[in-house]
Formats: sequence, structure tokens, C-alpha cells
Amino acid sequence: RLPFIMHATVETTEESSVKVIVTVPADEFETAIDAAFRKIAREVRLPGFRPGKVPMNLLRKRFGQAVRSEILERTIDESTQAALSEKAIKPAMQVPRAK
Repeated sequence: RLPFIMHATVETTEESSVKVIVTVPADEFETAIDAAFRKIAREVRLPGFRPGKVPMNLLRKRFGQAVRSEILERTIDESTQAALSEKAIKPAMQVPRAK
């Protein structure tokens, strides 16, 4: 679970439709990315490095895009669910996953 402080607003767009806008501060998002890299650093094994001793810049270069994508998707999913709960909105159908 990502411990974000977020801001959610709800706009009514049609009779049975609402638009939920969720804002997550960039510094909290970056903190989550840093935490993910620290976790990867403890677990990853790369040739030429002892376990847990791979330099952070190498991890960011090799896994950066994948980690950012995963954290972004988790942030969107969890923030959306939290916003729906906070605003007491019950979707008529499942909320689409992040793309």
C-alpha cells in the first residue's frame, strides 16, 4: 500500500456519471520510487556485484522505466480506490485499470 496524501475532487458530468480527479504530490510519488529502488537494491543480483551491492545509478539505468511504470500504476489504482471510498462513490461497474 502506498502512503500518499492526496486530494480528490468530484465533478458530475452527466446524470449518472462523475469525473473523479485525484492529485498526488510529486515529492510523495518520488519517495515511493526511491523506496522501490531501495527494495530492489537489497534483492537484485547482477554479475560483477555482491548481492545488495549494486550501485543505485546502475539500478536506475537498468530498471528505471519499469519501476516508474509500476509505481505509477499502483498510485493510480490505489488513489482512485481511496478517492472513491472517501467520497462515498459506488461505481456501477469496475473502475478501469491504468494503461
